[in-house]
Amino acid sequence: MKLLLCAVLVAVCGCGGLFLSKKYKRKERLFFDLNNFCCSFNANLGYERVPVEKLLENNENLFGKDFSQLVEGYLLDGEQAAHSDILSDSQADKIEQFFGLIGRGDAEAQREAVSAYGEYFRNELKNAENENKSKGNLNRKLGFLLGVFLSVLVL
Repeated sequence: MKLLLCAVLVAVCGCGGLFLSKKYKRKERLFFDLNNFCCSFNANLGYERVPVEKLLENNENLFGKDFSQLVEGYLLDGEQAAHSDILSDSQADKIEQFFGLIGRGDAEAQREAVSAYGEYFRNELKNAENENKSKGNLNRKLGFLLGVFLSVLVL
């Protein structure tokens, strides 16, 4: 009976660690999607010049859930929805400024601005990858070790 309880404790704490580490993975995916969107938007400005909504519709399967929610909230509904639990205030403000720029103004000015934002998103992607590697792995390991520690206490 105690062994079963120990196994359940390890499993529950391990799942808790996985849950806590998801935040860092989501942040990494969001900046990856923002960077990809900048690249595709720049290519669109140079060649096809299709509307932003059509560009997003054509590439909807390429983007993650958090990016899709940002796009729906900001570009399509007109709401400022960049603030979330995975972003700092400065990152959310930068994303809001970026979405405020999209689809407004002439192509050359947008190309330069989107390139600058793309560089910012690439840097944030590198930071998010490093944060995911360090803090995400730490959360997973601490969750598992907490389960092992509690199991030892039970025995």
